[in-house]
Amino acid sequence: MRQILISALFILMTLPLVAQEDETAVGEIIIETRQLAPFETLRVARGINVTLVEGEKPKAEVHIMNADPEDVLIEQSNKDLTIRMRTRIYRNMAVNVYLYYQNIKEISAGTGGSVYSDDVIEAKRLVLDAGTDASIQFEIEVDHLEASASAGRVEVMGTANSIDVNLSTGGRFNGANLETKKAKVRANTGAGAEVWVTEELEARAGSGARIEYTGDPQKIEVRTSFGGRVQEME
Repeated sequence: MRQILISALFILMTLPLVAQEDETAVGEIIIETRQLAPFETLRVARGINVTLVEGEKPKAEVHIMNADPEDVLIEQSNKDLTIRMRTRIYRNMAVNVYLYYQNIKEISAGTGGSVYSDDVIEAKRLVLDAGTDASIQFEIEVDHLEASASAGRVEVMGTANSIDVNLSTGGRFNGANLETKKAKVRANTGAGAEVWVTEELEARAGSGARIEYTGDPQKIEVRTSFGGRVQEME
């Protein structure tokens, strides 16, 4: 269990437990815990920062400043979980969600959202997608990884038997510390990728994109167009 310490000059108020939710206000920060059903797919939007924590029961611990906790919408449909802000204009708002999970297979971060974890994410197949100004960063142990980014960033480390990476419009994939046997990488429109592959690499770079690799793969298939580059890391 993650211990969270928040310092403030005065404790303004403490709200009691209500219907499986508890809420505590300390200074300008409000903390609210929401119980969840098990989920496998996570979608994060509108500047929300999520820290994944492996736990026994699924729940979300919402930390919010300069906005009402009710404006943080956490919606579930079967195994899909979506975290987003209510549509309105916010000033100097900050939202951090500590999300406790058991099994996760797909993560999507959009428009300034971020997903991070101190834990190692384990899965047979993991799908990651980062949209505009979004970031995803953690360690993984998977059989197969599918990662995509458009003007966002995915950074992973650990191990994967195979990876499939698709980048566009300045998207970034940092897998220099992710050891994989087989990698298929496609990058376009100024995107960039770094991969560590030991057996087979299929790389396609176009429109000013750059793909860099290390690991001395035994088989390499390269296609470039319109200023795209594929090269070994220095």
